[in-house]
Parts: sequence; C-alpha cells; structure tokens
Amino acid sequence: GVLKTMLLFFAALTLLIAVGTPKAKPRPAAKHSHRFLVAQKLNRALQGTPLARQGFVFEAEGHRRNLSPFFLVGASGTESSLGAASCSGNRLNIWGLGRCDRAWTVPHFSSWRHAIRYYVDFVRSHWPRAQTVYELYGYCPPCGARGWGEKTYAWMRRLFGPVSESIAYPKAG
Repeated sequence: GVLKTMLLFFAALTLLIAVGTPKAKPRPAAKHSHRFLVAQKLNRALQGTPLARQGFVFEAEGHRRNLSPFFLVGASGTESSLGAASCSGNRLNIWGLGRCDRAWTVPHFSSWRHAIRYYVDFVRSHWPRAQTVYELYGYCPPCGARGWGEKTYAWMRRLFGPVSESIAYPKAG
C-alpha cells in the first residue's frame, strides 16, 4: 500500500518536473575576433610543418607592422618549403636571409618570435611602399620580383585558398 503509493507519487512528481522544466536554450556559437580567426587559419595550414603552432606569432607580428601573415608564411614556402629546408646554421632563418649568411650576416634567431619579428621589420624597412608580392624589387635578384612574387603567391593560395596578392594585413570580411 503506502510504499506503492509513495513510489507512484514520486514517479508522477519526477515526470511533472521533467515535462514542466523549460529546455535549456543552446548557446550561441562563440564569436571570435578577426585576428583570432586569421591565426587559426594559419595554424591549420601549418600543421605537420616545422612552423606548426606558430600561427598566433605570425598573426601578431604581421598585425604589428601591417603585413599579411599569409604573405610571411608564403615567403617562407618559397625560400625554405615552410622551414623544411631552412639555413643549416640558423634553422629559424626560413627566408634564406643573407643567403644563409653568405651575402650578409643575419642574427642567430633564439625563437620563432625573434625570427618572425626580424623578418617583418626587414620587409617593412626595405620595401615600405610595397603593396603586393610583386613589388619587392631586389628581394631575390636572380629570381626577379615577378618570378619570386609568383612563387610566393602560389604558396599563399595553396595554403590559404583564395587570398589577396596584397602584403598588407588582411581586412575583416
């Protein structure tokens, strides 16, 4: 008697609570900043390379000097296959700067941030008015600006899909 009645009462009460409780609304998808999304895109493209997990460094340094991190990575593709063939005496010199110290001496880079920051400052100081990958005249004299730019832009498209030829930091939208 009493036990059966109590069990039925609690079962009914549990059912009423379950039916009467409003369902939790699903959380809206987290909105990330444009810069965060750029860094994530970089990290996805760099997986499995010596540059893996450096997307946020490329993004921050590129943003600091208004240079496209897609360009920075693309240039490393042209010069060292994304770090796989970097300078032997300075493995973080993924751009072959100074032709790996044969033409002029590059600092020995102590970290990826140091290397990327140096490269960003190098590009901005030597080509302050360049707007596209084709306007870095003298970067690779034997290649010619057009040939080097075409190779670099090909790396940019291969890694990141449709991106601009611009070397400026990419705009949102």
